Amino acid sequence: MKWHPEVLSPNALVLAQALGAIPILKNFYLAGGTALALQRGHRISLDFDFFSLKKTLDIPERETLKKVLSTLKGFRIREEKEGTLHALAMGIEITFLHYPYPILRRPSKWNGLQIASLPDIGLMKIGAIIGRGSRRDFRDLREICRIHNLESLLKSAESKFASSEDFLFQAAKALVYFDDAQSQPDPKLLKPEPWANIQLFFQNETIRIFKSLRL
Repeated sequence: MKWHPEVLSPNALVLAQALGAIPILKNFYLAGGTALALQRGHRISLDFDFFSLKKTLDIPERETLKKVLSTLKGFRIREEKEGTLHALAMGIEITFLHYPYPILRRPSKWNGLQIASLPDIGLMKIGAIIGRGSRRDFRDLREICRIHNLESLLKSAESKFASSEDFLFQAAKALVYFDDAQSQPDPKLLKPEPWANIQLFFQNETIRIFKSLRL
């Protein structure tokens, strides 16, 4: 795989290397926009989102995590609660989350970090769009769909989100709802594409797919 470290700022690249050297982070995988951008090079990304099925991030686990991260330059806690730790280091936001859904494919490795696969990121992006429908998430999902078509992602949703019985129904509505995204700015794109094209893609694909799925 060709990696795209150019999507990171100089500080973020240094931070990524430091994070990759921390043994406890082997229990987490990087997902979200940065994990995708490192694999596709489509946009600049500014933060790190780490997820774990194994680590519940209860108080003892958060304390352990804070202790090992405290050596990072400018490290401070922004917010923490059960299952979540938001921090800042070198001016970069870092988030750790307990994510109670399985990964479908083994993560790749980059600079000591585990990087989620495109199908896993894609399904997580669909989940995020169901929750908030941000322009950034629509653009990221469109980039994933250049490699893994939307229909195949949706068909694999049952394997990842087995406990969410109405996931496909929610996705059918969310993937064509752009009101929240319309007023939002684009991320800094390295592969520009008109926003109207993104909307048209999801409108056409969603209608086609869900007609065939009879939802």
